[in-house]
Amino acid sequence: MGCGLLMLLALVVGTARAEDQPPASIAAETIAALRTQLTEATEAPSTARQKLALRRVVREAEALIQKSPTAPNRFEVMEVMFRTQLALFQLEADDASRQAILQTCAMLVQAPDEYALLRWDADLLLSQSQVARQGGDAKQRARMLRELVERYLGTSAETKAVRTTMVLALEVGESGLIEYLDTLINEQFAGDLAMIAYKREKLPERVFGVTLFADLRDAKGNTVRFPSDGFGTTTALFFWSNDEQGQANLKEIAEVLKTNPPAPERRLVIYSVNLDALPDAGESILRQHGLDWPALHLPGGRTSLIYQAYARVDPKFVTVSPTGIASLFLTGGNMDGKGFERWIGSSTARDWVDPYYCNTLQSLASAEFLILDSWDKFDPAVPPELLALSSDVAVDKPLLNRTDKSVPEATARAIQACFLPPPRRYNASYEEVIAGYQKAQELCEQAIKAHPDAPDLWMIRNRRIVALMGLWKVKLDNHYLNEAAAEAQAALNAGYPAGADAVARLCLARLAVREPGADVGQVIRSLVQTKEGEQPAAPAIAVAALLAMELGDRETYARMRQMLLERHGNEPMLWPLTAFMLDRYYRYWLYQIPFVSGHLYSYREAHGISSFETDPSVRHFDVPLQSLDNQAVRLPEQGKDQWNLIRFILPEHIARLSDRPDPFAVSRPLSDIRIIDVILSEDTSAIRDELAKRKTPPYYPVLCVSDAVRDTIDRKFGMRHGGRGLGMLILRPDGSVALAASALTHQGMDRGGEIVPAVFLQQDEAAVDRALSKGDLEEAKRLAFANAPAADQPLPGSKLANEHLRARAKVYVAMGDLKAALADVEFVHGRLMEHAGVMGMRTTELDEIEELRDRLLKTSGQGQ
Repeated sequence: MGCGLLMLLALVVGTARAEDQPPASIAAETIAALRTQLTEATEAPSTARQKLALRRVVREAEALIQKSPTAPNRFEVMEVMFRTQLALFQLEADDASRQAILQTCAMLVQAPDEYALLRWDADLLLSQSQVARQGGDAKQRARMLRELVERYLGTSAETKAVRTTMVLALEVGESGLIEYLDTLINEQFAGDLAMIAYKREKLPERVFGVTLFADLRDAKGNTVRFPSDGFGTTTALFFWSNDEQGQANLKEIAEVLKTNPPAPERRLVIYSVNLDALPDAGESILRQHGLDWPALHLPGGRTSLIYQAYARVDPKFVTVSPTGIASLFLTGGNMDGKGFERWIGSSTARDWVDPYYCNTLQSLASAEFLILDSWDKFDPAVPPELLALSSDVAVDKPLLNRTDKSVPEATARAIQACFLPPPRRYNASYEEVIAGYQKAQELCEQAIKAHPDAPDLWMIRNRRIVALMGLWKVKLDNHYLNEAAAEAQAALNAGYPAGADAVARLCLARLAVREPGADVGQVIRSLVQTKEGEQPAAPAIAVAALLAMELGDRETYARMRQMLLERHGNEPMLWPLTAFMLDRYYRYWLYQIPFVSGHLYSYREAHGISSFETDPSVRHFDVPLQSLDNQAVRLPEQGKDQWNLIRFILPEHIARLSDRPDPFAVSRPLSDIRIIDVILSEDTSAIRDELAKRKTPPYYPVLCVSDAVRDTIDRKFGMRHGGRGLGMLILRPDGSVALAASALTHQGMDRGGEIVPAVFLQQDEAAVDRALSKGDLEEAKRLAFANAPAADQPLPGSKLANEHLRARAKVYVAMGDLKAALADVEFVHGRLMEHAGVMGMRTTELDEIEELRDRLLKTSGQGQ
């Protein structure tokens, strides 16, 4: 193709059209004829005839483009020309053919996203050519491919882009790119079963997790939808066939469950998925063996995409976490002859089956926090639903005008007493939770019948809806959801005060997403839709976030989470939800695979928990503490530019108070951490007695809290005390909360280190970054060199933290000392490589340090 054509195209693309009429398209018949010519050319009987025919197609394509250089569909002609040139190059691999292909690629990549599928191959080829011309190595090629894939996300070519890149990454063994694509498929293609099956085919030896998406029908014809219907409970799908081996497996499992049934609090709900298209989905066979599992139909059996994506072999248990993540591993084997006792015992002993963890998820999913008063002082005249919309109103100020027609106060209080407030709710037994919900819904039903015209009946309906949704989540029985939806519709028909209908709308949205062909995203968005110029109320955003989390819509959940924390992070009525959203343990396990094996996964968990950014400044520690002589104390203290580390101690653990300084705090050059131990009791006399029994006094000041304040702290910050670690808060100098870490956080850190150093080191580096971004080099130098003195070189055995070395390297770069910067970067890179090896995975920090190292090498002339 000549230069004249390229110049013409560049001129046309770069110049605005003067005509009002849009350019005419090239006739579809003409393009179709051109494609036919290409097919016929490749089928010609001899190489010589193929070349002649292919050259003819190229000339005709060029002529069409020259004739209609602004036709909106000209890119379809370019794509045909590109395919033709590729076929021609296979026959005569000369430089002229290669250059012609690249010239066509340069034009085709200018196509808009509607032609993304046509331009992908051209873009890939052109990008690879550019990296090769620049002498790029495997790492630069991998970076190019990653950037290329990211450009195509959200287009018609995204699936092809990911699949093609996965093949290329596997060919060259580029582990970092493979890790990226693995994560990308989990996050961006979680509902694409064909993509999941493709990944399992390409990565057969990997252990990974994906959100389980499946709409199936049970033996009665009712829809069972995953991940929604299992949210809050650990579940498993058992894929089996009704043959001799299948019968033997069912018999063995039944015997194991009969002999060693899991406790109700650590239950594992198993769904049967029969592969034989039995009329009753195998339910009668299960019952013969004494198994009460729900029986699900799987249309297509082993040919089903659900089977190909999640099972691939049978008999097979697929474990699904309470947040809907399926554990996929050992794709080449099934469970025949391996016994089931160990599997069931192990599955019910994991963190994701922990009663506290599941109770928390089930409580949030029921939306009961929207009907509970944050201070556990229910007043029918100040209902929590309206208080959440009027947080600036005093708690004791009536929001409802009660009349003789109102639901009697005693009735309303009796119903409210059925719901356990957090954190009591999270520690309640399975039986206690069930009994509370059942009693609540029965009392509500009676009140609705007895007071049909009560002006505040909507309050009672809300509580019945919550109780029924709670039973749905705890029992995993869709009958309760249907009953709740009927009540929700009746409540909406009767009318609500403005903004108090969030519970009912959530319930109906849960039903709406189950309809065939439902637009899940639109259903979620409808929960926060408002009139023009209005902002959605806090409860509306909260239920939208809950629904997105329950449905496995990661992108929407992230958006709703951000909106809720930014606008309503301090809303007391939402404390249970915001505490959950900000808790690092829950954040880690929200999308984590339910699979552990050895120390490797413990290290990964600790890394994941410590890598989260610190809390945004949405919460403040604005509650009173008291000294042991009953004097009020409030933090932070005025005029002290220090961070405060508050460690919460149970009264029975007073003996554990340290009589020595904290090693990390005293090692801080800036001496910026003040530590305070707070006993979770108001019995100052008993505390003093326990302290007097100690041989040495505690090193740090000891305060205490009243029982009411403890409840506030626990609810606001999601504290869980006890276990292997202390509940703690890290406060910035302005009093905002940088971290709320419960015992769960320490449980997650386990062998991987401590959370306090991780937070402060992260803040140290961020402070240097902020100074550099403002152009304040002197402040950046002061901070960086205080933590990592310039004279302290990173030699083997150095105790300088990675964060401090990275910060110092950035300062060296700003100073122009590339040699010193490179020395720090190389040292950190070595550490991160070792850490990645321990965990068996690449980290974001490793990718970032390698990019920084490559830039420094290139700038200093040491790299290519």
